[in-house]
Amino acid sequence: NVFVKLDGTKVIDHLQVNGRLKAEDAQIEEMQINGQTTLDRCLIKQKSNVCGALIATDSRFADKLSVSSERAVFNSCNLTSLHILRVGGYHGVQVVELRGKTRIDGPITFDSGKGEVIADPDAEISRGVIGREIRK
Repeated sequence: NVFVKLDGTKVIDHLQVNGRLKAEDAQIEEMQINGQTTLDRCLIKQKSNVCGALIATDSRFADKLSVSSERAVFNSCNLTSLHILRVGGYHGVQVVELRGKTRIDGPITFDSGKGEVIADPDAEISRGVIGREIRK
């Protein structure tokens, strides 16, 4: 299984990882990650896609982020919009956790219609949730 670690790295093109990614203080133009993804203090500039569990902290997504996962956690992040794709063979609830002062400018869209957003009191979603309701 591939494990990629980025520390202070600037990726000026498309980053594709089939395996686990752990990135700290990285700037990534755009990415396609097929595997568990951990981002700390990262900037993702263009539309990107994560297939697998995602935990992001103090990171900014300047364009749409698409995630195919049972669970995604954002702690003190800024997102433009969040699209939760169906997970093949999984029919349960897909959970998005918004911790700290996470802010999402656009909507959160769940393709499956089975989405749940768990949001801290300081988290903000400007354009609401499509495909489920918010529990605070």
